[in-house]
Amino acid sequence: VQEYLFLDTYRDLGSLIQPMEIRNGIEFLHDIGDALRYKKKLKIRYRKSPDVEAYDAVVHPYCLKASLGRWYLFGYKENNSNGKDVQSFALDRTINISVMTDSFVPNPNFDPVMYFYDSFGVWVDKEEYPVRDFTIAVTPQVANYLRTLPLHHSQREHSEKDSDGNVLFSYHISPTPDFMGVLYSWGDKLKILE
Repeated sequence: VQEYLFLDTYRDLGSLIQPMEIRNGIEFLHDIGDALRYKKKLKIRYRKSPDVEAYDAVVHPYCLKASLGRWYLFGYKENNSNGKDVQSFALDRTINISVMTDSFVPNPNFDPVMYFYDSFGVWVDKEEYPVRDFTIAVTPQVANYLRTLPLHHSQREHSEKDSDGNVLFSYHISPTPDFMGVLYSWGDKLKILE
């Protein structure tokens, strides 16, 4: 909230302040906000990827989350065939959203904080990527970065270093491809120890 107040207050500075821009899908944010507030179902026209045909779905919206330059809607899709209680919809892949007059009863077992607790970003699949403990070794340069911008709330720095003088960090997290991609992006400056 403070970030949005800041951006609104200093809007006249134009390009002197450059927040992360999420352009695609923002036209749906107000409708989703209203549906969340008033517990209304959403009718969505969605396409998972450009090579897949679009489909219509009725969704009970649970939460909205931004990650890595995209907005995602999480909710229950009526008549789903995959058995998942919660599904994600990237707003930049959404063709249309409309708020329905039908209400829904929120899932009392869905807590957005706990849903994402062991995950990085928005990828949640603990069956395929079970939560586990990781230890990594990083160069002092990367360690400074991780100290100021932790990758996950479970990040812990070890007091000892490895034999090469690298700093050790541990995590308790679901090793989804997006998390592993961030680790691999450091190249030879990061080693996964366990």
